[in-house]
Amino acid sequence: MCIDHFPPRQIIEEGKEPTGYSVEIVKAVIQEAGLTLGFTPDTPFTRCLRMLKYGQSDLMAGLIDTPERQEYMVLLPYSSESVKRFFSLKSLKRNIETLDDLKGLSVSTVRGFEYPEEFEQVESSIDVTRVGSVEAAFEMVRLKRIDVVIVSDFRGKHYSQLPRFDDQLKSHPLTLAPPKPVNIGISKKGNAFKYLPQIERAVKKLQKNGTIEALLYSSETI
Repeated sequence: MCIDHFPPRQIIEEGKEPTGYSVEIVKAVIQEAGLTLGFTPDTPFTRCLRMLKYGQSDLMAGLIDTPERQEYMVLLPYSSESVKRFFSLKSLKRNIETLDDLKGLSVSTVRGFEYPEEFEQVESSIDVTRVGSVEAAFEMVRLKRIDVVIVSDFRGKHYSQLPRFDDQLKSHPLTLAPPKPVNIGISKKGNAFKYLPQIERAVKKLQKNGTIEALLYSSETI
């Protein structure tokens, strides 16, 4: 499994086995399929995508389905992504209630991530900076180098609770796009592809018996 440090979805700590709710879901799926699971070191998201494209790694979790990704991986849906929301420092006086409210502000996005169509339609008309990770985006907001970051509602609330932000962040009223399915991606060139029927059956079984929902619910306390 190709992973990066992306808490609470994927958590990498030295000397410990990776965890986080996406990792625990994949562990449960692979165990149910009767297979074994290994992990890459902390690997940037876009590099993980390339590794799956060329069969250098077998799978990833937390992926949105796109036509480009379908060319080199099979995507197995297992949950829904939360809506996208804008977060900033509380010192930002403006409340973002419509996309027009972004005019004159700098907005951070993450390379390789998919964003709602409504946002992409106005992206060229606003000041957007792409960074390598969600953590980097929030750090730029904290340092006042960027005004606003757009992330999933769940992710933003997680960062808002971290001690280093010390109650400095606020969420804005505007949300974008209904939830989209989140997928496990299986590389078509990787070793795991020959086990695709087993993995697909395992995902469906763990969805049906409530295991995946339970792991997602427990992540709210991470």
